[in-house]
Amino acid sequence: MDRLNRITLYISPLILLLSLVSAAENSRAPPTGALELQPNVKTRYEEEGKSFTQYCRINKDYTPAGPIRWLKNTVTEIKSDRSIKVQNKSASLSTLWFGKIKRTDEGVYTCVAKIQGYDEEAKIEFKLNVFAGIDFANVARNQTADLGSDYTLKCDVQGDPKPRVSWDRDGKTIDSSSANGKYRLSDGADSLTTLTVMKVAKTDGGAYECEAEQITDISSRSDRVTITLIVNYPPEFPDAEAEKAYAFLGGEVNMQCSAEGQPRPSYEWFYKEDGNLVEQPGYINYDPANAASYSILNRNMTDKSLFREYVCKARNALGTAERTFIIKEVDKPKSPVLRSHRVSGNKIEIELIPPQVEPPMTIKGYRALVRPINTGWENATTIDFNMGKLHYIDSLYHGTDYEIKFAARNEIGLGEFSDSQQVRTHDYSSGTKAGSFSGKVIVFVSLFLFVLLI
Repeated sequence: MDRLNRITLYISPLILLLSLVSAAENSRAPPTGALELQPNVKTRYEEEGKSFTQYCRINKDYTPAGPIRWLKNTVTEIKSDRSIKVQNKSASLSTLWFGKIKRTDEGVYTCVAKIQGYDEEAKIEFKLNVFAGIDFANVARNQTADLGSDYTLKCDVQGDPKPRVSWDRDGKTIDSSSANGKYRLSDGADSLTTLTVMKVAKTDGGAYECEAEQITDISSRSDRVTITLIVNYPPEFPDAEAEKAYAFLGGEVNMQCSAEGQPRPSYEWFYKEDGNLVEQPGYINYDPANAASYSILNRNMTDKSLFREYVCKARNALGTAERTFIIKEVDKPKSPVLRSHRVSGNKIEIELIPPQVEPPMTIKGYRALVRPINTGWENATTIDFNMGKLHYIDSLYHGTDYEIKFAARNEIGLGEFSDSQQVRTHDYSSGTKAGSFSGKVIVFVSLFLFVLLI
């Protein structure tokens, strides 16, 4: 009995020790490698407004004992909503999806899972840092400066971390070494970086590139925006000399006035009388989207007093420019001389001799009026010819008498018509065409009657 008691005394502590070891093994935490993140990073840097997905997987060597959960800042369990969703793809895989990331989403995110054989939950975490990407929303794409002023181009790019800004012009970087007194760079608060153009000239207008570079702890990125500098300047005419226009009494003249300027000029017309400018009505201003603005004044020269000087004034907010138009009277072109003509079937070949004109006028072509005899000229056919030796009038009726008269045309308009000339086209030749046509009719009628009798 004493021996048995002694054995019991020795065995009991051993059993107790084994029980404690077994309990400790069952309550231990899972190994660090039980959970894996994909991508496997301790800190994620994501741009505000973007979306991303984080994966959490139970290692294949371990068996899940419950659903995978996600916590924010080790306390709050994440529930799915419109901007963030938890989805367990399987017992061993869960995803954490962010829609449009907000700055308030920053924090520590923990993936938590129960694993068979372990009382404590397995945990793995990552830190989410949200940065504001490069944002050109507040940058004016078109900026306007007055000629001769010092103008500051603004590239108000936003971002956190604050982007660093540089400027390009015609593919070349603008910096302190290349400014040459033309540019001045400055970097103000609130990420407002500016480029000042000194004494703005028309040649300074055009595209400037604002490039922003943003650097985070793990990456860098860049973007650029084009800013167009529009230079305002007063109206100016490419040619300041007076423009001469020509017209004949009873004709008309069109005067077109177009000036450069920014903003685009508007126009007014005047005529000179006794040294004074008198407002001239009847003009039309045009402002097409893809071309320079212009104005047209049309005058019917019904009286000799209309042959005078006209003044076009172009005006914008920065000034006014003038251009003078001098209208000179010239004689109408005399009628051309019909040198010869030749009739061929229902076509007439004619040769005209142009009239003499005083420079700077030239003959540009002719007009013919053609009518069958005994019909009115108001029903005549009008045919226009360019300059050339021979001209043709075709598609006439066979065996018909026609009257034809001609006028010459110069830069201003038509001159007087000549006296009419009489011409007769050839008759159809007897036999072939008429006889052939009649024969076909007879054959057709015979066949028709034959079919009816059958």
